[in-house]
Amino acid sequence: MQHFITEKEHPIPRLLIPFLLVCLFAVCTIIVTVLGLKTYLKIQKDTDLAYQSRTGASYLANRLRGTEGAISLKDNHTILLTENENGSTYETDIYFSDNTLWESTVLSGSEPIDSEKIVEASDFSVHWIASDLLSFSITGTDGKQDTRTVYLGKEALSR
Repeated sequence: MQHFITEKEHPIPRLLIPFLLVCLFAVCTIIVTVLGLKTYLKIQKDTDLAYQSRTGASYLANRLRGTEGAISLKDNHTILLTENENGSTYETDIYFSDNTLWESTVLSGSEPIDSEKIVEASDFSVHWIASDLLSFSITGTDGKQDTRTVYLGKEALSR
């Protein structure tokens, strides 16, 4: 005769292991989500800061290339674009003031008013390399610098 010893199984150990695995999965999911969010926010912040200097530099380069009139420099922080349209002469000042690059277009001889903000920056400088090459540098608020050299074409030789 065989004696079978049967112990009554307790439901707690049987349910505890799956419950602990589910809890471990939930904790790991939360940790991965928080780390991913932190990484995403850092990348987004870096992208936004780099966007400032790139956007300002691209806008300014295209603005200079699209100008059909004279381009001159008032100082190392100010560009003057002079264009004739419908018999009137307009001057566009692109200047750096109060950690911002500004643009203002007025009739020739008038003082700049209602300037439009191009981009926030910590520094801006511009200088001629040659009669048809203008170089400028914009430093974003993050300290990243974007330097561009713009070829203004043969017609720039008469400017």
